Amino acid sequence: MAAADVTATATVGSIATGLYTASTSGAFTSLSDAISRVGADVKTAGKAVVFNYGSDAYIFEDVDGTSATGSDILIKLVGITAASMADAANVLTVT
Repeated sequence: MAAADVTATATVGSIATGLYTASTSGAFTSLSDAISRVGADVKTAGKAVVFNYGSDAYIFEDVDGTSATGSDILIKLVGITAASMADAANVLTVT
């Protein structure tokens, strides 16, 4: 897996330093909305980003190389607000 500054499509969102934000399309309305919007942008197998929703951060990794999210990986970081995510030797570090 690798944290990446994936080029966001259309106006779904933006990604910088591994952090996905919904700034270009308004705030997430639900966790399901967040996952759908992140999945629409991060559709390269093995790429991962972190995003914030509510009072938690989530790591999202694309598995299948498509915008479908059913087989992708989502990890909840309880009580964490992420500012960035980096990858070194397949170890993700969220700050």
